Amino acid sequence: MKKVFLIIGFTLIIASLSYYVYLDNEPMEQQTKVKPSSDTSEQDYIQLLAKTTQEFNKTKKIGGVWRDTGKYIKKGEAMRAIGLNNKAIAFLTTAYEHSKSSYQQINQQKNIGNPDYLY
Repeated sequence: MKKVFLIIGFTLIIASLSYYVYLDNEPMEQQTKVKPSSDTSEQDYIQLLAKTTQEFNKTKKIGGVWRDTGKYIKKGEAMRAIGLNNKAIAFLTTAYEHSKSSYQQINQQKNIGNPDYLY
């Protein structure tokens, strides 16, 4: 009898956890139906996108782009396309900060050379 109650208990726990995970991860079809939020305007998004791509291209010219910066820009554009403005702004802000930091890093480390122990 204990085994039966244990099996029923574990089954209920697993079922409730899987339902909770399902509620947390909505399918992409449901996310596309979200209307654009009123928190961020179209103009703010366009200005941030222009500023981010300008900084990204400046960093790309000197060869110091960090690995995921371009991915953040693409994710930001994708989030904007499906109407998730706040996430789009967050991704573009992250990409802008990465571009800015990588540009500063490459300028700080320019002409430093290799350490003496390598020679």
